[in-house]
Amino acid sequence: MSYLSQEIGGNEKIVNLTGISWWLMTPYIFAMLLTIIISIVLATSIENNLFSLVFLTVGVGLAIITSLPKLINKLTTEIAITDQRVISKKGWLQISVISTPLSKVNNINVYQSFLGNIFNYGNVEITTATSEERDNHIIRALHNPKIFRNVLSEEIDKQEQTRGMANK
Repeated sequence: MSYLSQEIGGNEKIVNLTGISWWLMTPYIFAMLLTIIISIVLATSIENNLFSLVFLTVGVGLAIITSLPKLINKLTTEIAITDQRVISKKGWLQISVISTPLSKVNNINVYQSFLGNIFNYGNVEITTATSEERDNHIIRALHNPKIFRNVLSEEIDKQEQTRGMANK
């Protein structure tokens, strides 16, 4: 169960829950594999077994250490649309949660690169009615950003229609 699923109130329903695309990890996976391959080739060419083992361990360790922050970011970032608000959560040890009522959402901007269009990921920026920039949701490399934008727009429209009917 996701962190945001646990944080949702009883009378609130998650409409869309997504996170960062695995495509964000592609350059780090390639770099890690390349480092491991180079380390194996260099370690096997060295005649001293102890030195080659140390070299291989350092190479693999560096590859893992450089990829780990992005992997943790990918696994610990969530963004949800409920029938009442947008919530984004980042972090693992230090968690940052931004929650915005749907009525306060001003703009939903999607930015996709050429590769983002091909592999279906992109950056999403949700600006709010407040003047505080820290209240805006900015998620990089979000999976299915266009679907996310469309679902959020639909939920905002539903809420506005409901409010309009209540005011009549």
